[in-house]
Amino acid sequence: MQWHDVQPLKPKRSIMLKAILKHRLVALALLAASAGNAEATGPTLTREQLHQCLTQQSQLKEVDSELAKVQATLGSDKAAIVRSGEALAEQGAVLDRGKPEAVTAYNELVQARDKAIDELQARVAQFNTRVGEAQAQRESVAKACGGRSYFEADALAIPKGK
Repeated sequence: MQWHDVQPLKPKRSIMLKAILKHRLVALALLAASAGNAEATGPTLTREQLHQCLTQQSQLKEVDSELAKVQATLGSDKAAIVRSGEALAEQGAVLDRGKPEAVTAYNELVQARDKAIDELQARVAQFNTRVGEAQAQRESVAKACGGRSYFEADALAIPKGK
């Protein structure tokens, strides 16, 4: 074999495609998620606008993740309150009402449960407000970014920091 017979190695196409497709899919996911239709409307996104759209979408994913965690916590707290209510109902059924100290202790447990319910309701109200804010932000992103075309080179340059 001669030196001129040796072919240079080519990078595996699938490896290159994976990186390119990843960046394209991120940009396409943004536009598809925020666009109600497949047709591009409005002016083409500039690189800065596309970067903002991708950043806002990333922030929305973080907010959604955080809200899901809060919702799970609220659900477990609600379940604990329900369980404590059932336990109090059982205790109330067998409570010796002739002993003032037993009645006082039971009433304190009931008041503690009522306080927990009030705190949970306040946290649920805060959660609902945050959900509304996230929805408003999602609609804002959809309005600014949805259905707008962009240049493929811009989508590929953004993750590289250009």
